[in-house]
Amino acid sequence: MNSIPILDALGRWTNQELTISKQELGNNDETILTLEDAVIKEQQPDRDDYLAPTILQLRGDGIIVENEKSAALPYGTYDISLEEVADVQITDDLISFHTSKGQYRISSNNN
Repeated sequence: MNSIPILDALGRWTNQELTISKQELGNNDETILTLEDAVIKEQQPDRDDYLAPTILQLRGDGIIVENEKSAALPYGTYDISLEEVADVQITDDLISFHTSKGQYRISSNNN
């Protein structure tokens, strides 16, 4: 999967507030993040094999909203496994795609 178009689109949204919506195994959550940077990272597999060796990491201050509760975004990062990425769609204000873990929608709140 070529992640460069996703990274390019996110680069246009630096310093903007984004909403990241994730649907995974029947769970839905939403993160509001002011994007400082976005990078593709290679990493060692974690103990529970949740994250793939390649991740998209969004950096910035934010909050996670799940089941009507909110909490600060830990470590100021939001990681998305880039395993089996499919159905990538990019518009001026929305990026959506599927991975082996779930469906993601990233939208700019500044448009």
